[in-house]
Amino acid sequence: MLRRAQSGHSQWIRPSSTENDQPAGLPSSGASPVVPQREQLTDMVSASHTVARVTDQRLPRYRTGDADLDTRLVELLDAVGAEEDRDQLFEILASVLRLAGDRTDRLNLKITNAALREMRYAFKVFAPLRGIPKVTVFGSARTLPADPLYAQARQLAGAIAARGWMVVTGAGAGIMQAASEGAASSTPSV
Repeated sequence: MLRRAQSGHSQWIRPSSTENDQPAGLPSSGASPVVPQREQLTDMVSASHTVARVTDQRLPRYRTGDADLDTRLVELLDAVGAEEDRDQLFEILASVLRLAGDRTDRLNLKITNAALREMRYAFKVFAPLRGIPKVTVFGSARTLPADPLYAQARQLAGAIAARGWMVVTGAGAGIMQAASEGAASSTPSV
């Protein structure tokens, strides 16, 4: 349960609670917590998740469970110069530390690591294309070029691309190849 701080600022505070492994949801107003800079941590949150006032900023609800580690995460964000979305970055780092504390097995860590690396790379690649609408096409890799579905996927992707949409596929054969061909035939050469 979130409630607005009495100061009238857009700060959201949470009553004391027990350890919570669930990520915090955002209040309906769209407000998000702000991770303070290191010098603002003097009276900050204890490991029991009691929220204290520090220059109208607070740590996110989802933390490591250790006040010292939480302080170190804030210092780490300061060290890399993180200015925006500190709450999200803090929670990502807290999740990593919790994975270590949970003694997560190696296979699950490898999957998590690969997913996070691939997502980071995809965000970087697609950032310059943010203003372009996109559609993703996945389908059977076994669909042969003679199949009517192949021709339909090619035609649909061509029509979408002709209207300014980027067609993204899984880069496989079959339906995905048909969509790539259709998109390529409808867009001007660069």
